[in-house]
Amino acid sequence: MSYLRDSESNQAASAHTLSTPVSSDTNQQIWTDEQILATLPLNIRQTYDEIVLVETKLRDVCKKLFERKTKPQFQQETLQAFSKLCLAFVGCFYNFFHSSQTPIAPQAIRDLPRKYNMCERFQYGVSISFELLEYVLPCCPLDSQTWDNSDSTYSFFIDVYSQVTMLYEAVPAFRCFWTHILGDLALHCYRARSWSGKERDSLGFWGGKAREWYGEAIRLQPGTDNTYRLLGRVLSKDPLRKMSCYYMARSSISSFELAEDVLMDLNAEYRRYLTPENNLEQKFVLLHAFLDTASLSGIESQKTAFLQEIKKEVEGMGYRFELLGAHMAVCGIASILFHKSELDSQRRARDIAFGILCTLLTICADQPAVGPHIYIWLIFLNSTARWPQGNFEEEGECLFQQLKNLASRLLREDSDEEHITTATSMEALFEDQGNSPLPEEYLIRHWNFTSRFFPEGYFSNHLASKVENPSQTCNLRYIRQRKILILLRSILTKY
Repeated sequence: MSYLRDSESNQAASAHTLSTPVSSDTNQQIWTDEQILATLPLNIRQTYDEIVLVETKLRDVCKKLFERKTKPQFQQETLQAFSKLCLAFVGCFYNFFHSSQTPIAPQAIRDLPRKYNMCERFQYGVSISFELLEYVLPCCPLDSQTWDNSDSTYSFFIDVYSQVTMLYEAVPAFRCFWTHILGDLALHCYRARSWSGKERDSLGFWGGKAREWYGEAIRLQPGTDNTYRLLGRVLSKDPLRKMSCYYMARSSISSFELAEDVLMDLNAEYRRYLTPENNLEQKFVLLHAFLDTASLSGIESQKTAFLQEIKKEVEGMGYRFELLGAHMAVCGIASILFHKSELDSQRRARDIAFGILCTLLTICADQPAVGPHIYIWLIFLNSTARWPQGNFEEEGECLFQQLKNLASRLLREDSDEEHITTATSMEALFEDQGNSPLPEEYLIRHWNFTSRFFPEGYFSNHLASKVENPSQTCNLRYIRQRKILILLRSILTKY
């Protein structure tokens, strides 16, 4: 091992130490159910002792490796020895979870993983293993011979993945935790394949697996912020969805301190993936994040400059941004509704909707690119029961006046003012059967708060398509303005 010190004696000693099993039982085969049932208490005690030994070994290796000032060059034997140590670690935890969660085990035994924080320790150890392997792997030759070797790093990922998959089936009590680990493993397999430069077809497979497991984790535990951040890592080729995942992470956090950290991560991701094609869409994601965290220290001044930057770009945009802008509105509403806080999520979403609408109406209400954005937020606002209370009364009055101004301006432009002003119900939005559904309406047609908004059969005779014809674009814009007017009348009458 060359990562301890420069002397050959230390290298030899380190290589011998790392390649030697921690105990005679560490590298044994995974126990069968019969063996576990025969000696349950003894096996658990022995396994726990082995876990402590392997954890200590991993920490020592990590410490010695990163104490070096320069990145060392590793031999293939070193990587193989370290892979064996990591597999021993996973094997010990597999045996511990499997033996402690058997149906015949007493409750005191089944509570051991929670009592000793075994899930967190397992995740920490696996993270150390991944971090070190990602550190050493690019230093090793990745020709076809070493990469296809059974002791390769990729083989290590596969072995760990298969064991955790068995735990996912055999130990359902921790299923949410296993989905996180499996997502991490799939993500690391994805990275390993990208490093190798070989079998590029498997990149899509492992990327899909990572999204699948992270999505399952979100379904089982919607408020887990870190899962959204991890899911964002897999979407490196889709910056728009990546930004949405990071904002979902922000919205699932109730602590202001953590929120500020995630917002800074979000801003870093935005800068990293900034391109002319997705520049404005990502800024609208950040707009939601900044509005949601305006009370944090140091955010207010950034928000003012940021909004001016958005205004400048929106002024030069046309229809090209309309559907993507609507997508951002949908992402914003979804992430707010997932927010875990002391306040009711619907109330919090309504309060933030006021802030976003006030901002849009103030800086760029006249721009056609913002039309779908405003329309979706108005649909959401119309579904809420009342104005925000408490500290939001002043903002509510401000928005009320802005909505009246918007309605007055649109009425002056509309040639059928009488029809609009006499509309008495939401069905008036859709009474003209010649109107096709707007693109943004397809994005929200399955949402609970819009389930009663669209009449039956409204979408059945139409197919969602991107409108490229300028005349059709103008027609959609006119239809949208008419619907916004009727929505405004409904909202202003209600409030």
